Amino acid sequence: MIDLHIRFVTQLTKRILPIMEKNNYGHILNIGSTGSFIPSPSAAVYSATKAYIMSFSNALYGEYENTEIKITLLCPGATETEFARKANIEHTLLFKFAVMKPDKVVKIAYPKMIEGKRLIIPGLYNKLLVFFSKIMPIKITNKLTLIMMNNH
Repeated sequence: MIDLHIRFVTQLTKRILPIMEKNNYGHILNIGSTGSFIPSPSAAVYSATKAYIMSFSNALYGEYENTEIKITLLCPGATETEFARKANIEHTLLFKFAVMKPDKVVKIAYPKMIEGKRLIIPGLYNKLLVFFSKIMPIKITNKLTLIMMNNH
């Protein structure tokens, strides 16, 4: 996970940015998560690596803000993919409601990426989740995360 979310994203970006700089044009869409904002006691490394992607993307956005190179961070919540099954979290509360279909995430994200939007959080539930995670004490956030990630 660290190799994929941190090393790979960083190295791929390092390789592609010089080409974009030469052309003064390009779009980078990094995939974060609502977990980028929420430390998760049940998925500590996942949330930490997604937080890295968020920090990395925000920094690049600042570096390239006045160019035609656009950096966008997409932070979906639970999405109907193989991820939940492979991570053995498909029966958790997190994946029981407000799960988005991938095509819906793409329909929301793509036009905003083309506009050069810095951050995309698709879905009202996900926006509220991120908002409340910023104002709630970490003790409460941690307890709620454990409840949401508990296999039932």
